Amino acid sequence: MVCLLPAIASLIGAAPAPTPAAGSEDEKLLKAAKVSVDGPGLLDFFRQHTTTPAQQEHILALIQQLGDDSFKVRQKASADLAALGPRAVSYLRHALNDPDEEIKDRVEYLLKNVEGTDSQAAQSAAAARLIRARAPADAAIVLLAYVPDADNDAVEDEVLASLAVLAVHDGKVDAPVAAALKDKQSSRRAAAGLVLGRSGTPEQRAEVHTLLLDADPRVRFRAAQGLLAGRDHAALPTLIALVKDGPTDLAYRADELLSCVTRVSHVPFAEDPGTRQNCYKTWANWSRRYGKVVDLNRAAVDLPAFNPALRAREVVRQCFNALVQNDLAAFKKTVGLPFHFGGDATYTNSDALNNFFNQRPLGVQGQPFVPLIVGMASLEDYQGNGAQPSEQQFIKGLPNKSDDLVFIVQPQQIGVINPNLEVTQGNLFLVRLGGEQPSVIGLSQGRSGFRINR
Repeated sequence: MVCLLPAIASLIGAAPAPTPAAGSEDEKLLKAAKVSVDGPGLLDFFRQHTTTPAQQEHILALIQQLGDDSFKVRQKASADLAALGPRAVSYLRHALNDPDEEIKDRVEYLLKNVEGTDSQAAQSAAAARLIRARAPADAAIVLLAYVPDADNDAVEDEVLASLAVLAVHDGKVDAPVAAALKDKQSSRRAAAGLVLGRSGTPEQRAEVHTLLLDADPRVRFRAAQGLLAGRDHAALPTLIALVKDGPTDLAYRADELLSCVTRVSHVPFAEDPGTRQNCYKTWANWSRRYGKVVDLNRAAVDLPAFNPALRAREVVRQCFNALVQNDLAAFKKTVGLPFHFGGDATYTNSDALNNFFNQRPLGVQGQPFVPLIVGMASLEDYQGNGAQPSEQQFIKGLPNKSDDLVFIVQPQQIGVINPNLEVTQGNLFLVRLGGEQPSVIGLSQGRSGFRINR
């Protein structure tokens, strides 16, 4: 019997993520792009990638022209936005949910054809992590100005994590960030809601509650995310509502946060209406029973940058998807060495791991599977309660295994609901939390007898 818990007490504090060391991958990436990695250089990087209010108005006007009655106007607006390249990307992303179908279609096309966005996003995320460690003066003001220009959700997560650290001094949120709670720019309202929800005074958190009713779903999500990180139960109904009615990307993330709150197994979230509705109903039923009494102090609900368990869940999901799709390149990005395949062998170098993957194609392309992560436990607990002999030997040789986790993942075919989630059989993913990013260091086929301890 293995006890799979939703959170390990030693992992749910608000301790910062590991500080990038000199010569880190983030430093190497930025230096290769000729970006200075000291405090002033990082501030300059974000200033250079921040649009002025006039530029923002111009971009937003062009996006609206994508839906103009005149074909000529629509075409010119598309060409002008394409010419702006990565500078327009963040604003185009926010237009993906525009009610005008013509605008949505053109925005999707533009986003697919913008060059340089991946490299720009990687640099921005690296700079956000480094500035969190360098903590130069005025960093919070510079990051707050930059927030609307974040390249994608991952970059925005890193920027907001840095803002959550750099905008708090002596237990108080800096006045400019607190004032942004009423900013006309929705991205800045969202940023202020997240920081104040997590670290504000009771009075400030009460103000954040008003953002839970904001017209912009992204503001509602960030406010709820911040409040949940601050252990405020008011976040839960908003997250559950987003599972039902929010844009797909936000609904998915809301479901993920809710999964970190409780150990009750649930229907996996998926975009198809039937599964999504079942997922929402499950959360709504859970909320009626437990929403007001669940102990948030024991839940892994801090921001991703400070939440090893949440980041580990994402790596497990990425690894699962790579296996399902038989995508070696994606798989290699999620794993670390040494790597153990349960009941088989330990692979200590990349060539051996590549051979293992190529000789055992695990992909089921065409099958719409999603991973349902139903629980986790410490690697030490797993070692003494159910690990195979070869796994026990592998775990015994790992350093710092007390910080690592084992996840049990149950593949779910979209639209096909397991009627009995009490008894769980699935795949086990052994995850190392150390380093800049978690990595999967072992896989094991699930065996009967694994149950969720409620």
